[in-house]
Amino acid sequence: MTDQFFMTRAEMESLQSLLREVPDVVDDLAVQLTRQSACAVDGSGIASGSDEQPLPFNVAAADARDLLTATLGSWARHVCEHRARSYDGGGEAAAIAAWLDRYVTSLAMTPGCEEAEDEIRYAVRQCRRACDIPEDRAVLYIDPALIPKLEALELSAKDCASTATNAGIPMTKRRVDQLSESKKVKPVRVGDKRGEFIYRLGDVLDANGTPLRADLGREVRMVG
Repeated sequence: MTDQFFMTRAEMESLQSLLREVPDVVDDLAVQLTRQSACAVDGSGIASGSDEQPLPFNVAAADARDLLTATLGSWARHVCEHRARSYDGGGEAAAIAAWLDRYVTSLAMTPGCEEAEDEIRYAVRQCRRACDIPEDRAVLYIDPALIPKLEALELSAKDCASTATNAGIPMTKRRVDQLSESKKVKPVRVGDKRGEFIYRLGDVLDANGTPLRADLGREVRMVG
């Protein structure tokens, strides 16, 4: 363990400012998850004849929430692993963000922390986008014929994470790195770009316990 800093004070303060936005983002997502901002009792009733209306479920907001929680969680694990610290926060996004805010100095002393703000900012941006998506936004469905081709893709850790997330499986580059570091997934080769490892997407998803399925339990928007 080293006390070397990999982030400047200004970068740490910028990350803390971003982390402190998370509670408000989570609150906005909570509204979208049931579309409470768009729901109204119209008295028409449902098939049973009751006046009680079921609350709809916004899949885009759920996906964004999961990505945000996974991203924050991966950086909390990163701190714990590299700084021999036990995690003592909650499991929700706002709680993890508060923990990272509190231990930002520890995070700044971990190798790779320079990517934290970009990854978290991307996840926050996805959450804000989800809150602006129209109600009739169709959601993800993967053509079964494409699954073998997707699984066979050979990608960098960053591209594995973005491809998985686009396929409805929230993942971060840090998560792929963790799977590799723990020997749960092995690179298939070293790429030409800065010597970064290249992985088979299917191997990464299997190691993560989230293999691709044609229907991820959602409605239909064709991919591919």
